[in-house]
Amino acid sequence: MKKEDNYFLKEYVKKIGSVKDDYESKSIYRYERNKKIKILKNLLKNTNDNILDFGCSNGSYFDIIKDLNFQKIFGLDISSERLSIANQRGYMTINSVGQKIPLKDKSFRTIICIDVLVNILKESDQIEILKELERILDNDSHLILSIPTKKAF
Repeated sequence: MKKEDNYFLKEYVKKIGSVKDDYESKSIYRYERNKKIKILKNLLKNTNDNILDFGCSNGSYFDIIKDLNFQKIFGLDISSERLSIANQRGYMTINSVGQKIPLKDKSFRTIICIDVLVNILKESDQIEILKELERILDNDSHLILSIPTKKAF
């Protein structure tokens, strides 16, 4: 990882907080999460591929993804603290910024990105991330994005 990327990671983690700052105690969060789980289960049936959970945080979707019969579950996040927890849950973790994903072209047929882009404030960064996701997506693939409702904040 380049020095500038490492600096960016540290500064971003300062802004988003640590694992202790998760929103899991809010009831609207649980409602939104349950809706997303239902949608994921309906969209990702009978697959035997690898999956990337982009912006996986602490890996809170692992059990849901595991039940969908993916071969390997990869999680990419900017926070090494959160990735440590995701790794304990079973994710194969990748610590990286979204604009420079250290994976080969067409690495995945399925990528999920749950409530991540809303945290990327610069439109140019959002575009770079989407281009990177497109680069690592294989042909005939699935990219599932979600953006939280205003009530979730």
